[in-house]
Amino acid sequence: MSEQPRHQRPSCEPDPPEEQGFSLVELMVSSAIMLFFLAAAYTVSQSMQDIGIRSQLRAGNQQASRMALERMESLIRMAGNDPSGRAFSAGAAVFPVSTGTQLHFRMDMPRDDNDNGSVWDVTDGNGDNDTEDDNENENGDGFLNDEGEDLTFTHNVGAGTITMTDNITGESFILAERVVPNPGGQPLFTYVRDPVSNDPIRVILTVTIASASIDLITGAPILYTLTTTIAPRLESVPDVGFVEVNTESKKTKVKKVK
Repeated sequence: MSEQPRHQRPSCEPDPPEEQGFSLVELMVSSAIMLFFLAAAYTVSQSMQDIGIRSQLRAGNQQASRMALERMESLIRMAGNDPSGRAFSAGAAVFPVSTGTQLHFRMDMPRDDNDNGSVWDVTDGNGDNDTEDDNENENGDGFLNDEGEDLTFTHNVGAGTITMTDNITGESFILAERVVPNPGGQPLFTYVRDPVSNDPIRVILTVTIASASIDLITGAPILYTLTTTIAPRLESVPDVGFVEVNTESKKTKVKKVK
């Protein structure tokens, strides 16, 4: 007689859960989120890099503008310098040429009387306890034919340069490159003139320098404008100092630099 299979009592333990992977939709959503964060990180990194490049271009422009203007300002301020009172007595013009793109001027410069390599000696040669009346920097020879006493600054618009020419030696030097037209069509040189002689008593010098590389954001060079008003030696009124014009912003900002 065969044995009947015994009925087994059902187990109370739950079946082990089935292992499940990510669905295709979940993978696509996860990938999209990851790409979004990667793109955001790249954008931030690129923006920081662009800001750094803009800062370098701006700093380079400021330095180039300042170096050119400071050199020109120091020389123009000496125009008409005549400590002996003889250099211009024969009717020689202080400013033979004064246009928007060219300034030709003369001055009788100091001499190194004791031949020690310095024209700025401070000595009390006459023993009156006053060095202002006998410094070498007060001396001139009464002539305008020495090196550096007859100069011309020229804005070469086509070449985008400012050159300095010594009319005594015939030598020329480039003071600034990448010079572009000033905002509003302002020329390199403008003047406040004496109503009688028509000679410049103030020289307003404005220069705009373009960066060597283009701005990655705008696709154009960064422009930096610097202007200063100079009182030549023939006028005792002091100059007003630097005025910076930042042409990058939508609104032109002008500020006085002490």
